[in-house]
Amino acid sequence: MDGRFQSMARIAALAMTAAVPSTSLAQTAPEPAGQAAPLHHPATVVVPSWITPPEVAFPALPAGSNNRDGRVELTCTSQPTGEVADCAVTYEDAQQRDLGLGAMVVAAMPSARMSPRAVDGAPEASTVRFVVRFESAMRTVVVGAPAGPAPEGEALLIEAPAWARRVTPDYPERAMAQNVTSGQATLNCGFLSSGDLVDCQVVTETPEAVGFGRTSLSGARRARLSKEIAEGSPSGSRVQFTLRFVLG
Repeated sequence: MDGRFQSMARIAALAMTAAVPSTSLAQTAPEPAGQAAPLHHPATVVVPSWITPPEVAFPALPAGSNNRDGRVELTCTSQPTGEVADCAVTYEDAQQRDLGLGAMVVAAMPSARMSPRAVDGAPEASTVRFVVRFESAMRTVVVGAPAGPAPEGEALLIEAPAWARRVTPDYPERAMAQNVTSGQATLNCGFLSSGDLVDCQVVTETPEAVGFGRTSLSGARRARLSKEIAEGSPSGSRVQFTLRFVLG
């Protein structure tokens, strides 16, 4: 087993917000006469608390491949017994799909255990949603996904995004080798509900073929959009932004 690509990584961190009811008590229609009102309206998505986190092994890579990043978003059912079942992949990086990351995460979930959601002191099944991010073959972490669906509306192109963690690319070595002292690249990216950027594409780069586009794509993997944009934008929205480079 190659230690670079097959190391076992324990999911180490999790943050998630509880679901917010879509209607208030004042907006709820009265129950028909003779029909008892339900005692509670359990949230669809709750904050998961791991008893036994799942363990996920990064898959072996084809010879010569340096593709070591990926993101998988899952929705699962947390059973009253603490078991995690009915997991489904709701997002997976297209470039990583051939590696089978989504299937590997789903396969790891039966060994995981969560603290069940309690209602009136009794454990109850609930739906949880979270993102597993493979940052390298040696590290796998989980980040939160917001409760509930994305807001409805026409998808947006956001050209001045606010950041929770900015894109900070390195200056390309090829540009330095050719004594290119400045440049820029414009990226267009989709994003997950966690704020992570996905499906980034180089729109333009100046000058071309000296690495500004490539290093911008690499830096985008470490960036994260603000919570307001990530959770408040309609499904399918994208961001577009320009990175400018100056050497020295």
